[in-house]
Parts: sequence; structure tokens; C-alpha cells
Amino acid sequence: MQYLFFSFLIICIFIFSSCYTSKMYSRASFPHHTDTSFVYRLPVLNKNKVYVSQGYYGVFSHRRIFALDFRLKMNTPVCAARSGIVVGTEWKHNRGGATRKWIDKANYVEIKHDDGTWASYWHLQYNGVIVKNGDRVEVGQLIGYSGNTGFSTMPHLHFELWGIDEMGYKTFPSFFYVSGKRRILQGGRSYRIIP
Repeated sequence: MQYLFFSFLIICIFIFSSCYTSKMYSRASFPHHTDTSFVYRLPVLNKNKVYVSQGYYGVFSHRRIFALDFRLKMNTPVCAARSGIVVGTEWKHNRGGATRKWIDKANYVEIKHDDGTWASYWHLQYNGVIVKNGDRVEVGQLIGYSGNTGFSTMPHLHFELWGIDEMGYKTFPSFFYVSGKRRILQGGRSYRIIP
């Protein structure tokens, strides 16, 4: 019975997180001063193919947020999707689980970009953060290793772009450079940086 429920949940996540379109992107609300022309890099090494297990507004845990979950094996190198300054890190947690009681037990890196927006990289492995607050990182630079810490059902990387304006905390969608093209990533699909 538990297997059937989990299978149904995975199918729902696939169906409902793979329908974000360019038209929806054009109607999205962005924090002030966001450079919406910037095309992000996949947060993995060039040789890695990556699967998006949950897309923007995904029904499992992305219900009102623009966030992407990349399914990655444990200890997969995680790279900066855009250059900036490291403004937050956590590395000491070594456990996770499928309920919200684990939400504050994730390891992460947060990077502030030149336009004032931030990127968050969550669920990194224990002791798997290799940058520190104040470091300048360049796009594609190694920042840590994937894990399964915090509110997490399997090893993956939760990636979120956000900013703050008069309306408060606001996530936003982005384009990524994959296979030689500028694309909006969809849940339930695999992508590679190089063509």
C-alpha cells in the first residue's frame, strides 16, 4: 500500500511540475532591479546530465514558489549558477526526512548576485560546503556537494532564486542555458549544459 501511494505521489509531481511555460514566465512578478535577461547555468559540472524531479510550483513542496529540484546522487559536485558573494552557509547537519519537522536541518549555500537577488542551494551533504561567507564565486565554480539533509525524501539539490522588495520575500523563475539553447526547465525532464 505504501509503495502504491509513493508511486502515485511521484506521478502527480511529474504531471503537475512539468507544465510551466514561457508565457507564464512573461507574467511572473520579479523583485525590483532583477536582471531578467540573465541566463543561468545548470548548477552541476558540464559533463553531468541532470534530471528535474520537481519544477516551478510543483505540488509536493513548491506550491507557491518558483524553485527547482535537481535529482542528484549523493556527493555530486554543485556549482554556482551565477557569480556573486556567498552570504550564507550551513554544513553541520547530517540527517533529513520526509516531514516539515526537518525543514531547518538542511545544509545550504546562499549567494547574492550583482543585481541584488539571491540563489539558494539546499540539501547539501554533511560537511559538504566548500565556500565560506564573504567569498566571491564565479559562475560554474564548485561550491559544495549534494546530499539529503533537511526536508528531503531523496538525495537532490533544491535551487531557488529570490529577492526582497516592498512586498517582502519573492521567488522568481529563470532561463537556463542547456544544450546550446536558452530554456525554462520543466519537471520530469533531463538536461545537459553542453550540446
